[in-house]
Amino acid sequence: SKATVSVLNWQRTAPFAAMTMAKPGFLRGGGCIGVCQAPVVSSGHEWAGAAAILGCLFAVLHPLTIIVTCAVQGFDWGATAWALDLSGYFAGAGFAVICKQLSNQRAVDVRPMERWTCVWASITACVRIFDTLMLVGAVQLSAVYTQPTGAVLAANVVSEICVGNVYTVVALVAAVKLLRTDDAAEAAPLCAEEGSRLL
Repeated sequence: SKATVSVLNWQRTAPFAAMTMAKPGFLRGGGCIGVCQAPVVSSGHEWAGAAAILGCLFAVLHPLTIIVTCAVQGFDWGATAWALDLSGYFAGAGFAVICKQLSNQRAVDVRPMERWTCVWASITACVRIFDTLMLVGAVQLSAVYTQPTGAVLAANVVSEICVGNVYTVVALVAAVKLLRTDDAAEAAPLCAEEGSRLL
C-alpha cells in the first residue's frame, strides 16, 4: 500500500539511518536505573541520562562536603556564603530531576525544560569557573569564603570540581543536543515500527 511504501522510504532517510545504525551508547536501554526510556533514544537523551546520574551523585556528595566543612571550620561562614551554597545545591538537585525527565521523554515534548536546563547550566558553568578559581586560590573573595585546606579542600575538590563541574557541562551538552533534535528524526523510527506492524 501507499502507507507501507511511505514508511519504507522513511527508513532510507538520513535521520532514521543515523539513529538506528549508530552503535548503542552506554546508557541506551537504561531502564534499570530509570533513565533513557524515551520512545526513541538519541545521544541527547543519553547525555541527559548521564547528567541525571551525576546530579544525583552531586546531591549526595555536597551535603557531605558541608558536614566536613562544618566539622572542621564551624558554622560561621556568613549569610552570603550559606545563601550561595544552599541555593546552588537546591538548584543542582532540582535540575538532576529535570535531566532524568529529559532523558525519558521525546525531545519535542519537553522543549521548555530543555531551554530552562540550557539557561541554568550556562549560568552555573560560569559560576563554577569562578568557584573553582577560588578553591585553588587563584581568586580571593573573603565575603564568599576563604580558600579551604586539608579535608575541606579535598571534599570540595571531589563534590564541586570532579562531580559538580562535570555534571554542569554534561547537562548543558544534553540540553543543546535535545534542542537541536529534529522532530522528524524522532518520528521516523516510530512510523517505521507502526509500518512493520501493518506488514
